[in-house]
Amino acid sequence: MIAFDDEAVMFVEISYDYQPIIGTPYGFGSGEIRAVASFTVRADRDLTQIYQRDSGNPDPVASCDSFADMSYAVSR
Repeated sequence: MIAFDDEAVMFVEISYDYQPIIGTPYGFGSGEIRAVASFTVRADRDLTQIYQRDSGNPDPVASCDSFADMSYAVSR
């Protein structure tokens, strides 16, 4: 994936822990379903700065080198 100067790229990765409800009739079995996609944003965007929803309470800067937040995960 390459983001050229003055262009925006969207990147999405989805990982789903698949557990069949009625067995494995299609031979997939249990396991992880994973998809990765990226594409260049085609509409004009102002890329001169990072915009915050609330400048008094800015969002944290995301880091793509690690994942530690499991606050949304469902307990088993």
